[in-house]
Amino acid sequence: VQTLLFRSVATTGGRPAEILFRGKRQRLAVLHGSPLTQSTRARVDAFMQRSAQLTGNAPAEIIAENLSEMASYEALRMFLKKGGKCDGLYAVSDALALGAYRAIKERGLTIPGDVAVIGVGDYDIAPFFDPPLSCVGVSHRELAEQASALLLQQLARGAESGRTVSVPLVETLRASSGHRE
Repeated sequence: VQTLLFRSVATTGGRPAEILFRGKRQRLAVLHGSPLTQSTRARVDAFMQRSAQLTGNAPAEIIAENLSEMASYEALRMFLKKGGKCDGLYAVSDALALGAYRAIKERGLTIPGDVAVIGVGDYDIAPFFDPPLSCVGVSHRELAEQASALLLQQLARGAESGRTVSVPLVETLRASSGHRE
């Protein structure tokens, strides 16, 4: 069994915390679904740790029952309804961010005025969110190319075990985090 570590995948959670903090956000939260993959758990953990270091407070962890837009909407809606507060939200996928947008807006809050939002994925739909969604994560194209190359190497001659591959982190900062395009 080949063990590979894609370094950027596991550490992307810290950067959104830094961007939100730099935007003067102090009450941070992370929104994720359940169950978590190993790489998503690493992103959440990195966000939680970096947020606490920067703000001095543990961020809120909002858990949706699955990875759908509706589940994230319901999870954030209940968080806000119960008095939960955040001014910076890290959604671990663009789909979860979409559900969060609806919950934020229904509560009468504005993005990014009241709550800055950062997603992961930067899929083709991200620029069409209202406001356009900021995203931090790895280039899916680069990740696919690296994984494909490693697979071909392994099939051809066997690749070394435990190999680490670094995939660059990509930041696309748009209006949802208070950035101008």
